Amino acid sequence: MREKFDYSGVDVETSGIPEGKNYNVWRKNVLNQSDFESLSGEERVMEIVNYGIMAPSTHNTQPWAFTVGKDGGLSVFLDKDRVLPASDPAGRQAVVSVGAAISFIEMASEGYGVETKIQIEDEEIECVLPYSTERENRYVKLASIEFGKTIGIGDDFINTKAMLTRRVNRTKEYDSDREVGDEIVSDLVSLSENGVGVHVLRKGDKLIGTLAITQGLIDAFVGNLPAFSRELGDWMKHENTKDFYGMPTSTFLLEEEFGKKMIKAFRGEVENKPGYIAGMMANSKQGIQNASIVGMVTINENSILNWIMAGKTMGEIGILLEKNKIENAYFAGIAEAADLGFLLASGMIGSLLNKGFSSKGIPVGLFRSGYGAEERPPHSPRASINSVLVEK
Repeated sequence: MREKFDYSGVDVETSGIPEGKNYNVWRKNVLNQSDFESLSGEERVMEIVNYGIMAPSTHNTQPWAFTVGKDGGLSVFLDKDRVLPASDPAGRQAVVSVGAAISFIEMASEGYGVETKIQIEDEEIECVLPYSTERENRYVKLASIEFGKTIGIGDDFINTKAMLTRRVNRTKEYDSDREVGDEIVSDLVSLSENGVGVHVLRKGDKLIGTLAITQGLIDAFVGNLPAFSRELGDWMKHENTKDFYGMPTSTFLLEEEFGKKMIKAFRGEVENKPGYIAGMMANSKQGIQNASIVGMVTINENSILNWIMAGKTMGEIGILLEKNKIENAYFAGIAEAADLGFLLASGMIGSLLNKGFSSKGIPVGLFRSGYGAEERPPHSPRASINSVLVEK
């Protein structure tokens, strides 16, 4: 059940927000147009960046950082200290996450009728590898954003509303009586541009079964890698966590005590990790098989630019689905399997891309979506905007 709250005259529909300072981002006031226009240039940028930090990110690492210039411009950085060395050894998913934040900033700007000009930095992909004290720069500049004049309200806040309510829903059950319509599928596919492809399969397509098996096998494979398992356990958080980062077990729809045991198992503090891995594998398979649609985002080659553009597309996918009350979950395992040495999965993915998605692109992420059959999970925590501002 979704409840209605009123934010500064702007109706926003959302479910209950957990208590705690680590969830304050979701309780922000939505400024109406006149209040927004009364802000200074720097204040307007800060207001818009608040929506950027609502974007999805791998393991909820929130690997972005920002500098607001005195001229009202914005510099966007990757915080390499939040690049996951076990599950994201190339830094690709972290850069994709930054791309999602950029898309939220762009959409929030459009909501207030503010024009944006985005410039992506020409960096080598080696610069986004996981951070170590031996390397000089923790922060790597990935983009610059210039904000033009406010030319009037753009979309009646429909995107900003969706940013406030959006969250990942890892349910394995969907409303089997409701299908995602052709128009929405067409809108998803139309997001393919600038070297990024969006490929969608409907429930019942025989290739979805192969995808489900592949994702399950990948979960089993990486779950048995000690470094990956430990990393997952470190970024999974207790239901009532006070942390500003990571994935509370409640967002996996797990009971509190079971979630605590799972965290300990992945961290190697208790036995029976194989049982939890088997459960994770089964949930992934069932979720993909039961979804109304399953999609893959691809790029034509690995580059910082393409990773950011893929992230922007994933951000747009999330908002498009949220506006239509459709639940959504992302999976990066299929994209990173080859880098992790899982050749079987890599072969399956190649077959799927060639036969099922009519593309020879490189997979960046999988998403599965459908209408919800049960209560939505809560939001994930978020760091405040002040904590992601850096001096450069």
